[in-house]
Amino acid sequence: MTFEQLLINNNIIVDDIDILACVKEFKANMFKEISKKRFYDDNDSIADLSKSVVLVTMHYPNLSAEQKQLVDAYINGIKQIYTPEVCIHGFTSLVDSLNSVLSGYYTAKSQLESAETVEEVLNVVYE
Repeated sequence: MTFEQLLINNNIIVDDIDILACVKEFKANMFKEISKKRFYDDNDSIADLSKSVVLVTMHYPNLSAEQKQLVDAYINGIKQIYTPEVCIHGFTSLVDSLNSVLSGYYTAKSQLESAETVEEVLNVVYE
């Protein structure tokens, strides 16, 4: 079933320009989700640790004395591993990884923007 048939079957009436815009937006969003998943998969442990740190920071004032002691002990252990130099290197690697993931997305998005037909949009592949 083509995209046009899908619109017709759902009683959605749009002209050719609107169809092209809809297909471009759908494909761009699909590529964006692929990029986010790829970046997350490549950096899942960093992302999980970051989420944990943010959540602990938010809840820290409400923790009991014993819980604060436990968190402080873990943070001191992490500080021994993640020295400022390691953090800077990790941040640099993370940004490089993000740029690597996004370069393909920006290339695909540029191709989508220059596409003039639905077929051209559908032929754009995110690599």
